[in-house]
Amino acid sequence: MRCFACLVPPMGVRCLVSSRLEPFRRAFRSVKWVREELMHVTLLFLGEVPRSEAESFGHRLRDVADSYPPINLSLGGMGAFPSVRSPRAIWVGLGGELDVLSSFAERVARCAPGGGGERFVPHMTVGRVRDGEALGEALDEAGLWEVSFEGDKVCAFSVCEVVLMESHLGPGGPRYVPFRRYPLVGLRFGGC
Repeated sequence: MRCFACLVPPMGVRCLVSSRLEPFRRAFRSVKWVREELMHVTLLFLGEVPRSEAESFGHRLRDVADSYPPINLSLGGMGAFPSVRSPRAIWVGLGGELDVLSSFAERVARCAPGGGGERFVPHMTVGRVRDGEALGEALDEAGLWEVSFEGDKVCAFSVCEVVLMESHLGPGGPRYVPFRRYPLVGLRFGGC
């Protein structure tokens, strides 16, 4: 099975992102924009693994989730990997308890077969670009990199669970199905 560990922001937050990006979605049809129901914060991509390995990872993931309280996050500005000049992935940055989020992501990575992967960069991917060099300048001129969610109260949220998501690729795009959900139930010292 193909899977990844992620956090899923509330639907209201994802809808706001989608609606704010709608003008760019219409203007730049060659970008594969992520549908709001698929938006998430990837903590770790496992890729194709045997189901038994996903189950085993899920048990370790549950142990990590048990030791963390809900994480307070917010949306920030737009960015891209590897750069805005030549984007391959377009994302919304995150703010809030980034130290807690990074610690959590690091612990999740250590649960993986092989003990981890790439350095965690807090973001939510909203689009994928095939020919970034051709589109980078046009996206810049259209003002995409100026879009920001900072300071918008609707964009502050808590994530209360980590999801081990199963990914099915198909001609109509990916389909994600929660394989396991684990609540973040650790205690926050000094109250909630």
